[in-house]
Order: sequence, then structure tokens, then C-alpha cells
Amino acid sequence: MKEMTEKKRKIISFAGTALSLILLIVSLQFYHREYLPWTNVGLVYTLAALSCIAFCALTVFTLLIKEKSIPKIIIKTFISTLVYVLVLFVLTLILNNVLGLNGHLDSILYDRIPSNQFAITITYVVIGLMTSILLSIFLKHAFRIKIIPLIQAILIILPGIYGLVELDDIIPSLEGLYPAYRFFASQGGTETADKNIFYDFAFSTEKLQPYDNLGTDTGMSISLAKNEREAFQLAVYSDKNDKKISVTCSDFSNEKGESIPVRIFNERFVEVPMYGTNKFTDMYPDGLLPLSKETRIELIKDELSIFYIETVSTKETSAGEYTATLKLYDQNDNEILSKEIKAEIWDFVLDEEYFSESAMGLFSGAFWELMGYEPAGYGGNGGLREPLDDERQKVYEQYYNFLLEHHISAYVLPYDILDERADAYMSDPAVKSFQIPYTEDEELLKQYYEKVTSNEEWVRKAYFYPIDEPKDEEAYNRYTEMTDYLARLFPGYNMVTPFFVTDVEIGGTTYSSAELQSEKSSILCPISNIFDEEDFNRKLYSTIEENENSKLWWYVCCGPTGEYNNLFIHLDAIRHRILFWQQYERDVDGFLYWNSIYCDKGNPWETSKTWDKYESAGDGCLIYPGKFMDIDEPVATLRLKNVADGMEDYAYLRLCEKIKGSEWVDQKILEITDSLTSYTTDDTLLQNVRKELAKAICEAQ
Repeated sequence: MKEMTEKKRKIISFAGTALSLILLIVSLQFYHREYLPWTNVGLVYTLAALSCIAFCALTVFTLLIKEKSIPKIIIKTFISTLVYVLVLFVLTLILNNVLGLNGHLDSILYDRIPSNQFAITITYVVIGLMTSILLSIFLKHAFRIKIIPLIQAILIILPGIYGLVELDDIIPSLEGLYPAYRFFASQGGTETADKNIFYDFAFSTEKLQPYDNLGTDTGMSISLAKNEREAFQLAVYSDKNDKKISVTCSDFSNEKGESIPVRIFNERFVEVPMYGTNKFTDMYPDGLLPLSKETRIELIKDELSIFYIETVSTKETSAGEYTATLKLYDQNDNEILSKEIKAEIWDFVLDEEYFSESAMGLFSGAFWELMGYEPAGYGGNGGLREPLDDERQKVYEQYYNFLLEHHISAYVLPYDILDERADAYMSDPAVKSFQIPYTEDEELLKQYYEKVTSNEEWVRKAYFYPIDEPKDEEAYNRYTEMTDYLARLFPGYNMVTPFFVTDVEIGGTTYSSAELQSEKSSILCPISNIFDEEDFNRKLYSTIEENENSKLWWYVCCGPTGEYNNLFIHLDAIRHRILFWQQYERDVDGFLYWNSIYCDKGNPWETSKTWDKYESAGDGCLIYPGKFMDIDEPVATLRLKNVADGMEDYAYLRLCEKIKGSEWVDQKILEITDSLTSYTTDDTLLQNVRKELAKAICEAQ
């Protein structure tokens, strides 16, 4: 009888332990999913209660296999369950609130892991250890075989592995292990005449981190239209210390002796903590430092040095094949590499009329201070600016023109609209837009009105931008006051008002942001990711169709993040460029970006955290302050270059639609991207599709 009782106890204990473990895992899995968003509070607490019951049952059945005293089982189960409840609720509460890691904060530890995710992961590691201990006790009493200690050890280790996997994004880069890794794995590349120096070529859409492995591309060719810029990259490293090199590249020239200028830039790495795609480093190439023939670059052992080689054609450049010679020299000026680079100039011009409209900020007090100038007076949202002294005026105009060379129109013209020197800019086909200063001085506003309306082209380009991202009733009340004021003094005005919320509640009624801005902001400008909201999308395009004077822009800023394309430092360069393919696919006329030189929260030469979070590293800063590093010109970023390339791709698509029709163009876009979060990362594919576009345009000439 006693033997049957022991047998029954074992059967019940085995079955109960298995069922309890399954219930615990399932309830915790769904609890995790519901806990992060907290959208269904009732379900969160129900799942938490189920997990408590499951752990309580697991304790009972674990003790049942050995313990015969019911009171002892009750007491031990109570203590075990109490500890579980304290861990599940109190530990999470402490991590989220007492330590200031409230779940509403976006992130912790370099702004990467949402705090509630961090808290629940740590909680689950502790719960996992508790569960592993219970299962270890169960195995110890249920089986008496030698392998049990090994299984127990594995059970104890598993929660730690889970924690490492879940918190993978906050594990520091393993830079200290990099030399050991290199001992076993070659960095690749092709050997130069110096057997310790290696190289590889890359497209301009690639971002190579310093410890990346190289391929074996021994040649490079590029292609571009007239009035276009194009580039490629050269990556070099040495497997020994104390190596220096210099890089030269001749201008591209054809058989007639005609040439296209070439410039070389050394790519500067900047750290984006915890966002490295290479486990050994969080460094990314960003700033492009002009390189002279005399510059010697010191190679750090097993670390890439990357060079950006760019050429720019004009409208008058002859079509055909051009060649340039790229050379590497060692520290003794011995030639260690010579490569012929080919450039094909296609027989068509990218006229300004085909480029996307654009509007980008060029204001930051900290930026101008880093340049050594007074910070005020440059204008921003609203467009009001103060007269600048001659030197500041010259520098502002230099940076404005620099953006313009990259097919981008800054918000504020180099000169006040009433200044006759502004006329040339307002009439320049490359200037796609400019901001009219918003002022409550009615007489001044009337003067702006009279001048801008005196020229049909100026009226089309000019816009007001007095308020940014209204999101509630209070903001839209201010918005309405402004638009009523403008309608009275400036009939037929254009205005842009970027917004990131799809709907706003006013007076108890919910309105679409597009509907609220209809016939008030002639330029509707949603943030890119809300184009994925079907109901909003329908209302947006309906509003555009109903108002023949309306047009559509979009924007990105510190968001969207995740799989949506943006201009952050740690995103693949190809993603900056594909953003403009997506823009064209959505029939969006213009691109707005809030700033190009913002560094009020950090010097870009010292940190990538130009905004609140590393998640949006580099946000608002596409140009570095050159004078801070004694460079007498704007220092572009790899991101700005890819934005310019994206603008050019947009012009290709527009030309092709005129020639081949929208269906043909849509099919080409589908080869690159089929949604805002689905796109190719194949740099070769992008180049090939671009060549197909160019071929179609050339055949129609």
C-alpha cells in the first residue's frame, strides 16, 4: 500500500510539475507581451495572477515528491509564492520607478532599451533562477543518476543566457576581444605592393565600420548624368603598426581632354554607443574631411581608414566615358597602388524642375558659436532674422549655397526678402522654396506680400512656417489665429505646418490633422511613418484632391525610428537614399528636415548625440562646423551626400515617369522598396536599377 502511495505521489508530482511549468511559461510569455504597451490593464493583471498560481502549484508539486508533512508544504509554498509575488511586482516597480526608470521614458543605458523592457527582463531572469532552483530540487529527488548535476547546472545557467539575449542591445561592444578575433580571422581585402596594406572599394551607399571585414573588389566604375554628383569609397587598412599612406586621384578626363573635377575626403568615425552592427565597435563614418595630396594618414593596425572620392558634372559636361587614376603612396612616397577608375556620363541633364522640393533648417546658436561667431540672428522657424555683419553674412551664404549644391533649399534666404540681393536667389531654379518671415508687424507683412506677389515664380516658392507640430486643441487654436491673420493680410498665402499626430480632439470631436489644416496650410506635411495609417492616408489624399492649390510634403526628425528610414548616423547609408524612392512612390512633392546644423545639445566633433537620444544620433546635424577644426568650408556628412543622391534618384524617377509612364516607374520602385519598412539593402541592386532608369531616359533622347 505504501509503495502505491509513493508511486502515486511521483505520478502526481511529475504531472503537476509539467502542467504548472507549462502554465507558468505561457502566462509569462503573454504577460511580457501585454506588459510592455500596457494597453489592456485587466489582461496584464489576469496574466500576472495566473503566473502566481502556476508558480505556487509548481512549488507544491516539487515539494510533494519528497515532503510528506502537509503543514511544511503549505508554509514552504507560501514563502516561495510570496517571494515570487515580490519579485514579479515589487522588483519591476523598483526598477521602473524608484530608480527613475519609469516606463514612460524612452530608454536607459545609452537610450537603447525601453525601461519597462529592461525591468521585466531582469525580473524574468530572477524568476528563471527561482524556477530553475525548484526544478533542480525536483530532479534531485526524482532521479538518482549521475547526469542530474549537469542538468541542474544547465538549468541555473539558462536564465542568465536568456538575460544576455534579451539585453543584447545594451551589452557593450567587445572591442577588447577584437585583437583575439583578428588572430583567427583575416580582415580581408586585396594586397597592395606593400604586403601589409590592403584595400577594397565600396559604393557610396555603404557604411563601413572600422573593424568590418573587406571584400576583394579590385576595381570601381561610376555613372552619372549631367548636373549630378557621384562618388565611391576606398577602404584601406594595415595588419602592422606604424604605417602611413597618402591618397591621390586625378580628375576624370575623356579622349578630347575634357575633365571633371575630383575631390577626396577622409571619413571621420563617430561613436554611437550600443548601436554598432559590428560587435567589436560602435563607431560609424560620418564627417567628410577634405584631403589634400600632402596629407598623410596614419593607419591604425587592423582598423579601416575610409576615403570618399567624389566627382560633380555640370549641365555642359560632354557625355561619354571618362577615366581617372587613383593612387596610394606609402610614407616614403613609394607608389603601392594604382587603379584606373571609369566614369560614364549619360547623355541627359538633371534639370532643376525634376528635383524634389525641399526645405531645411540652417540655424543653431551653438553651431555658430563653435564657428567663432555670435550665435543670434540667423533665423529659424518663423523666418525672422537680424542683419548680419559682413563676415557672418558671407559664412551664412557659404553654408546656404553648400546646401543648394546638394539640391536642398534652406528655410531662410541669405538676404531678407525685401533686400534686392534676395531677388537672384528667389529666381534661381535651384531654389525650390524659401520662407517668408512671419511677423505681427502688419505693415512689414504687407511689404513682403507686395514684393513676393509681384513675381509668379516667387509666389509659388514662398511659404510661411510660423508654428510647428500642433498636436492638441490649444495648439490648433493658436494655429487658427495665425492662419486667419495671414488670410486677411496675405490672400493666397502658402503655409507649411508639419504634424506627427493623425487625429486631434477639439471640443469633444475628433478631427483628422489633414482636415484641420485643409485650406489653411496649402502644404500638408505629415511625418513619414503615419503614411502607414490607412484611415489617415485616405483622409490625407482626399484632402489634397479636394483642394487644387494643396500639395504634399513629408518629414523625418528624431522619429520615426525602427525599420522606418531616417537620417541617423547608425543607419545604413542606403536607407537615407531609399527614403526618396519611398517619397516618390507616395506622390510626395517635397521633403522637409528641421535642421542641418543643429548641435545645441552636443558638439558633433565630440558626440553623435545631437538630440536627446543616441537612438536618433546625428538628428538635425548634416553639416559639421568646419572652422572649429580650422577648415574653411562646410564639412559634409556621408548622410548629406546620400540625401543629395536620393534627390537625384527622385529626379531620375520623375524623368522616367514622363517618358515611360507611372506603371513602369512603379515596377522599378518595387524592386527597391515595397513599403515604408520593407526595402533592399543590396547596394548593387540599387545601382543596377538606377542604370536601368538612366538607360530608359537616354533611349528617349
